[in-house]
Amino acid sequence: MKQLTKTVLLAGLGLLLLLPNACRKPFDMAYEAGDNAPLLVVDGFINAGQTESYYRLSYARSVGSNTPGGGQEEQGVIITTANVVIESESGTRYTATLGSDGRYVIPHPVLDVNQRYRLGIQVGDAVYESDFVPVKVSPEISALDWDENDRGIGIYVSTEDPSGETGYYRWEYEETYRYHAPFLSEEVFEAGRLRERRHDELMYVCYASEPSTTILIAHSQDLSRDAIHGFQVAQIPTYSAKMTRRYSILVRQIPMTAESYAYWEQLRESSEGLGDVFGPMPSEIRGNIRSVSHPERKVIGMVEAATVTERRLYIDSYQTKEHWFVQDPYYSNCLLLVEPLNDVLIVLRNDPGYIPIGDYPGDGMDIPPGYSYADQRCVDCRFRGGSLTPPEFWTER
Repeated sequence: MKQLTKTVLLAGLGLLLLLPNACRKPFDMAYEAGDNAPLLVVDGFINAGQTESYYRLSYARSVGSNTPGGGQEEQGVIITTANVVIESESGTRYTATLGSDGRYVIPHPVLDVNQRYRLGIQVGDAVYESDFVPVKVSPEISALDWDENDRGIGIYVSTEDPSGETGYYRWEYEETYRYHAPFLSEEVFEAGRLRERRHDELMYVCYASEPSTTILIAHSQDLSRDAIHGFQVAQIPTYSAKMTRRYSILVRQIPMTAESYAYWEQLRESSEGLGDVFGPMPSEIRGNIRSVSHPERKVIGMVEAATVTERRLYIDSYQTKEHWFVQDPYYSNCLLLVEPLNDVLIVLRNDPGYIPIGDYPGDGMDIPPGYSYADQRCVDCRFRGGSLTPPEFWTER
């Protein structure tokens, strides 16, 4: 590319973003001596209150399995060749299909909460079955609140079961937030010329979603009533890009049996700070599913049947006590480049990695008037992983 003299403006963005679970030490499972059987990992639950349930299956890595070209059972990959069914105690079966995201989708009607259900899996010649489990019915989420603390914004859930029949709770959530790129491009370079960008060509505002990655459980067994008040489910770190404009969180509440709670507590203690929840785990963790064809084979998974309650919360950046100053490392090196228009046209013609921004009036001191442009990563918000289209549920205040 032709060497040009450039006037450079630093983007008004910070350098660091504090993310939860950003530094996690990798953890490799150690089997007991002589234990070379694959370890099946079963992730999901029977969603009795909806018309579909989802499961993901994988094999955990075994010791010495990092050799390239190893079999499926040795590489920790997602299993896509299984037969998966939900079966009621009365004998009705619901069969899964494999979704595009690698999860098994099991269509079924809203299930009878007075029946028990189990999960069946076949992978090759290996057959796995869970115990029959009862359907736990979730009470409503009575409150989903937030406040500011010295680490950012905390989000808290409260619930109560007047019947006293729940006792054990688990939560999952999905965060969705609106953010924008550092620079708004108002023109398009096309056929050697600049033209005004149409509204449907704007790429300044995006929407991104992230699922929860930690195990969130609590119980009310030591309390006088079956209620959980102000349990923290999420923390938005100070300066997080999630609060650039508007943030939303959907919290799902899943009731559990005492057996399920014990399983999740053990899994949480084993995985906390060690890596992904469903990565390699100590082989002694046991759930309620086992291999009926190969009893020596081990399984990580707890099959549960439950109805789920949900609640959504929105937070806008202007609701915080002080203006939320975003520090996003993804945009930390973004530069606004300013040059005479003819020089910018040469750059745009020779390097499609740059996108025009628009006329720049100058700052009256060091930077004369000219035309501005920037690297596409700093202009097109989709490069950061978001979508230009808001989710169906999204609302603006």
